[in-house]
Amino acid sequence: MYLLILEAIIKGTNDVIIGDGSSLQINGIGDTNIKQMIIMLPLKNILFVLELIRNLLSVNQLTTQPPVNCEFSDEIFLC
Repeated sequence: MYLLILEAIIKGTNDVIIGDGSSLQINGIGDTNIKQMIIMLPLKNILFVLELIRNLLSVNQLTTQPPVNCEFSDEIFLC
């Protein structure tokens, strides 16, 4: 399990739109790291959405901070 360090608690009408077109409230913004093989990849400004059951990862965010190359297949995810 990874720790999300919240930098800001969001109150108000900040929402994220999910795949079915509905919106969910953003509850906070923070930083974390994900481990891929032997490398820790820092992720900044992660949106915390309490109503989401699963973690979602933006490929755009993953490949721009820090810039890394990623390869996806039906069997493995490599960065």
